[in-house]
Amino acid sequence: MAVEPRLCRIEESLGRAVECPHERCPFWESGGAVEGACAFERLDLSANPELGDLLLRVCDAIAAEAEDARARLRVSHRQVP
Repeated sequence: MAVEPRLCRIEESLGRAVECPHERCPFWESGGAVEGACAFERLDLSANPELGDLLLRVCDAIAAEAEDARARLRVSHRQVP
């Protein structure tokens, strides 16, 4: 199923237009039989940009850690005889 392009809800609340990464974002809630959604879909961060910036830093840190874990797993699979 093709996912319609949309803006990142956190970025949008902070006045920035950045495309939502969907499943690549740790804050994305997969929907199973229905379309997934952002965990912050209904959160308005415009009054609290510091919280929005913090959430984006947390998102980046989680995504980087997940990529590191995937890379370690790929390396460990290549080393198995």
